[in-house]
Amino acid sequence: SAQHAAVNNGQYDWSCWVPNSPCTMREPPPTCKGDISVDQLMDTLPDMSQSSVQMAITWHLGRPQPDKVLLGTFDEEYFTEADAKNVMQEFHQELTEIERRITSRNHGLDLSYHYLLPTNIDSSISI
Repeated sequence: SAQHAAVNNGQYDWSCWVPNSPCTMREPPPTCKGDISVDQLMDTLPDMSQSSVQMAITWHLGRPQPDKVLLGTFDEEYFTEADAKNVMQEFHQELTEIERRITSRNHGLDLSYHYLLPTNIDSSISI
């Protein structure tokens, strides 16, 4: 779940600006830095239609799911034994501490990293 969140939770933020990761290119990419004009760049990048499709697909894949269940939460009580409940309580405490540390690190940053906040991680992959 955390690996999936790290890779996928930010994909729209990164890919919605199509030049960051174009879904297709209409011309071969440049081979040398600084050796391309704006017109050549625009001829290489996807057109408006292709860009719109990329943005729509990326939004659908990366958006929060309406039925998401957060890491460490369960709709039903699966664990009833005291030892299991203690382990779950420790896990929740660790998630709370992780959330606090990430939030603390993000404080004052111009661009915060929130993709691995436990409150943003699904307990399983849901598309």
